Amino acid sequence: MTPVTVNAARVNLLTGNIEPWDATSDDGTWAYIRLEEGPGGEGTPWIVEHVQTGIWGGWYPVLDAARRATADGTATAEVNLVLDHRAGKHDKEREPACAKC
Repeated sequence: MTPVTVNAARVNLLTGNIEPWDATSDDGTWAYIRLEEGPGGEGTPWIVEHVQTGIWGGWYPVLDAARRATADGTATAEVNLVLDHRAGKHDKEREPACAKC
């Protein structure tokens, strides 16, 4: 998993546990942002954002899944699809994996 620094944490009112809500990869490449979707907090989705480009590298159910995605290249592949789309590489033929096409 990608090593991270937790930038913000909150108390889960249901469990009393302190939970991360915002983190950054230790190398500064990725921002991990927890979304407030629904009650509780367990399984609250996380967005991974590539800091340099501002492009999202996907949504993940928990922080650990987001950290695995940045470590194994899954999030990077999502960013590269958007960059390729912006560069016109999908103009001749639609790329099925590209959410922008």
